[in-house]
Amino acid sequence: MTNKIAVLFILFVFYSLTIPLLLKAEDGLEGSIEIGGALTDLDSKSFKYGEYTGVNDDSIYFAGNVDLSYNRNAFFLDLRTDNIGLDNRSLYLETGRYGRYKLFLEYDEIPKLISNNSQTILKG
Repeated sequence: MTNKIAVLFILFVFYSLTIPLLLKAEDGLEGSIEIGGALTDLDSKSFKYGEYTGVNDDSIYFAGNVDLSYNRNAFFLDLRTDNIGLDNRSLYLETGRYGRYKLFLEYDEIPKLISNNSQTILKG
């Protein structure tokens, strides 16, 4: 749960501070933003269905991808996100000045759901 809050906080700060600045600077901005959703209708909880996505029951999910690049003079910024809104999300942010420095932040998460109905012969 704290991972989700941290990722959402980072994205909120980034979007609220950086995107308005990039949108004002029309030259040098390239990329795409995809926003969508998904609806699952399962008969029962299925960990196998969402083994690597984290989707395991009936729900509505937000799904979004971002691929933006910004270049101006010697400054550059690259942002790539995949599956924001799902548990198998990834985020890559890279910025810097050509020939001087480069900073990057990367976050990647892939859940592995094993079983929701496992039992042992032991009690307790």
